[in-house]
Amino acid sequence: MLQWFGTFYSDVFLVKLFNRSVTAGMIIVVLIAVRVLLRRAPKIFSYALWGIVLFRLLCPISISSGFSAFGLLSEPVEKAEQVQLAVYDGIADVPTLDRNGAETDMDVQKRGSVSQKTETAMPEVTESRTGQNAANSWKTKLSKKENRILGALYLVWGMGVLLLLCVNMFSMIQLRKKTRASLQIRNRVFLCDEIAVPFCLGIFRPQIYLPSSLTPQEREYIILHEKHHIKRLDHIIKLAAFLALCLHWFNPLVWIAYILAGNDMEMSCDEAVLKQMDRDIRSEYSASLLHLATGRQIIAGGGLSFGEGNPKQRIKNIMRYRKPSFLLMGAVLLVCASLAVCLLTDPEEKQPDPVNETVVSEKQKKTEPDAEEKTETDAQSELDAQTILAESKGAAYIRNAGDASNLYKIDAANTLWGEGRNDYGQLAQNTQDYGFYNDPVKIAEHVIHVDFSQKGFMVFLTEDHKLYGVGNAGGGALQQYDSFDWEMYLNGEHYAISTPYLLMEDVTYAVCGRDDVVALKEDGTVWTWGTVYINGGYQSSDVYFIEKPKQILKNAVVITGGWFHHAALLLDGTVWTWGYNSAGNCGIVDRTVIGEPVCVAENAVMVWTGDLGLDPTYETIAEYEGFYPMQYNNTVIQKADGSLWACGENIGTEIHEIQGAEGRYEAVSSAVFQRIDSMEYFLLNSEK
Repeated sequence: MLQWFGTFYSDVFLVKLFNRSVTAGMIIVVLIAVRVLLRRAPKIFSYALWGIVLFRLLCPISISSGFSAFGLLSEPVEKAEQVQLAVYDGIADVPTLDRNGAETDMDVQKRGSVSQKTETAMPEVTESRTGQNAANSWKTKLSKKENRILGALYLVWGMGVLLLLCVNMFSMIQLRKKTRASLQIRNRVFLCDEIAVPFCLGIFRPQIYLPSSLTPQEREYIILHEKHHIKRLDHIIKLAAFLALCLHWFNPLVWIAYILAGNDMEMSCDEAVLKQMDRDIRSEYSASLLHLATGRQIIAGGGLSFGEGNPKQRIKNIMRYRKPSFLLMGAVLLVCASLAVCLLTDPEEKQPDPVNETVVSEKQKKTEPDAEEKTETDAQSELDAQTILAESKGAAYIRNAGDASNLYKIDAANTLWGEGRNDYGQLAQNTQDYGFYNDPVKIAEHVIHVDFSQKGFMVFLTEDHKLYGVGNAGGGALQQYDSFDWEMYLNGEHYAISTPYLLMEDVTYAVCGRDDVVALKEDGTVWTWGTVYINGGYQSSDVYFIEKPKQILKNAVVITGGWFHHAALLLDGTVWTWGYNSAGNCGIVDRTVIGEPVCVAENAVMVWTGDLGLDPTYETIAEYEGFYPMQYNNTVIQKADGSLWACGENIGTEIHEIQGAEGRYEAVSSAVFQRIDSMEYFLLNSEK
């Protein structure tokens, strides 16, 4: 059960909750200092400033501004994960990994540290991926034990929330019992013998309850006080604050803010009553407060009590109250407005000059570069790319790829084995059936590389550089037909290929997308076919389908791809992306589907893309049972100076709606490349 909690909740909810709590905590520290500076100012200003904290704790909307205080803290960095990974000085020292990220017995001689995760496909060089990737962070590579730990943390958090709600509910029930025998003396004002302090209770039609022991004069003061609460909707605000406290109970700064905001709320209401009276009632009002403070009791989260707050502080504030001057009010108002703008907003996404000179949109595509037209910088970039190719010679391809539906492995003899589902014939057994193969079955020999799609098809590359495909051909990825009937796909019917079909020759690398295949040929040309995108669902007419292989780039040295998008690195150091872009993962501000490759970066020496998910190093399909991957999308590039830049999910600070493998959800994402401190990737050696 604990493992289920860990995998079920380890996606965006935890990141959102923790990030909001940390951000709100920083704001709370600032407001505590500001509150001291405003101690002589009307308390309504201090009370209003706590609304910034409440907004940060509860509201999922992110507002961008060039005046945000958070833009001054540091340069934009990847803030979702900061974990350890291996960076290697030379290909010869790189460990051999299977696609599940497990090392072979080869020694790792040089290992550094980085963080962030992506997937790479390049000639003779790639990183490992399970299902979609190989990653080494709490979100993308959790063992069963770590999942149980994460699940335990979620249970503790949930129990804390439940405990606070139960205490609040118990307090509410007790108050309701005590107020059953009440006498109404005015509209929604009641006298009650069973209560010791006055309070306001209710949400839509709040009612004021007064102790029977109050004098007529005290009643007037208190009714004015409670009515002012109701007029300002303090009963609603306090309920929202209590809900925020329940969600963020683990943050001690939130508890401090809840208490201080309650004090400021009461003191501002005291001042409003004093201002409303035509005579000085400070002494009588303070005496009433002191008298009632001795009978303080727990009030439910949505209730307001006249005796709440710090009585000593409230009395001191009452006794020194003076009507503020116009100059003081104006100055304090200006300070509060400035704080609101700075603390309520997040930094605007800015285009870093080292990555993109201009913001690239779908309408600002570059024409494909000509190999003959190269500047001095281009020549240097080409040298870097050629160095990558030279150093990568003899490195391994992906030899292990899979998820809970299918697992494909290449053994030491270069024989490809598969297990799992065969409903599309994806195990290449010359049959299509709905059984589940728990034991490996032989698919092909002389195989050096395998990749798969969660849509039920896979491709593999043989030693003679021929690319084969098998499985679900419904999206057109396995173009074995003379003419393709798209209507079959729309009607839920599928072409099933149960015998390996030759897709292309002279291929040095290939990757699967969602419904398409991208191949890099030995001459540096990049080809693709299948369904590049379906915008709006399978019944949509907005479909980009390529029936036969189409050349889309040339002079390429690296291709990479995943569930949602692809990227390529060319000899001149430019990076080109295309595909689904809802997370800004293509590095293009226009978050629509990108049908043709668009240049998004220059002076790069490597690119990784991916729909990254949890990465268990399971050896058999049975070990995947009950495993639910949490996925996100990024493009990461490495510049010639060694710096790393990323766009997509968990980059930046703004929250956007993203299309994931299991549906749409909200997450932090950036369509603009931002510099990150580190990134995790693996380069593979071949198994001898």
